[in-house]
Amino acid sequence: RARPRAIVVGERLESPGSLQLQRPWARMPNEVWVAVADALPDVEVCMCAAVASSLHGPFAFEGHWASRAKRAWSQLRGLSHDERELLLQAATDRWNYTSRRSLLKGCRVALCACRSEAVALAELVRHCGGSVARRGEGLQLVLIGRGAGGMRPRTPRRDAALALAAGWLRASLVLGRRLPPHREGCPASGSAFSLPRSCIPPGLAAGGALCCHAPRLLEGLLVTSSRVRDREALAATVQALGGEYTEELTRAHTHLIAEAAEGLKFEYAQAHRIPVVSHAWLDQTMRHGAPMQERFFTVTSCPFRYTGSSYR
Repeated sequence: RARPRAIVVGERLESPGSLQLQRPWARMPNEVWVAVADALPDVEVCMCAAVASSLHGPFAFEGHWASRAKRAWSQLRGLSHDERELLLQAATDRWNYTSRRSLLKGCRVALCACRSEAVALAELVRHCGGSVARRGEGLQLVLIGRGAGGMRPRTPRRDAALALAAGWLRASLVLGRRLPPHREGCPASGSAFSLPRSCIPPGLAAGGALCCHAPRLLEGLLVTSSRVRDREALAATVQALGGEYTEELTRAHTHLIAEAAEGLKFEYAQAHRIPVVSHAWLDQTMRHGAPMQERFFTVTSCPFRYTGSSYR
């Protein structure tokens, strides 16, 4: 076979094997490549560092990944100030960043929340490598946030997607790993819901790993009341079970708890098809640890009327 021809570079003769060392891009300073890496997506930076040995140094530099993590996490929506501060403390190296970017890799997630929170949750899901999908087949996760209302799933089936509170994603992102629905050693670990007597609600004081992130019994529901006694205690119970309570009634509300089938709130709820339930619906939900069906606790068909301490 014919010998490979020499290639003239300037006034010197170079063989094809040594030509690669003389390419101009191989002699560019690291500062230039760091600036180039800042403009590339994460996947392309990893590919460049893997296929080109001369780029491994600037592209795999831990300081580069730390600055990339700080820049990305400081712009994420849906995080509180304290959550963002804790997350930025983990912006130290490549592993802490890439492990969080692949937290939901290949996972299809459905979002049950009001529009503003759903937009922020969708950004977090995509940042963690997951994809947002409509409810249907092929889902792995369902995140329930504020304003979920009727979108949230009922009592989960065995083959249904895992339902979690929206705070689970934020806590998992801060800690850098997927958290279980219930904390270690929780007596209600077999339940699909967080129960008030045994589960610790999410909070930064306790830490994400010490909390239960299964949805609470009224997670995502918006409740008001009409003509009930001890309204303050009812509001506190609703909030303890993960729901929101307001004095006014709007079309966004999911339940009206009433003692009598009368009044302006009752008429408004009937006109806009908002479920009207008796106080027994809330009591039975707490007692059985699962949301009760509203049709068995309607005010008009309920033979009892709740007085605050006993039925009559």
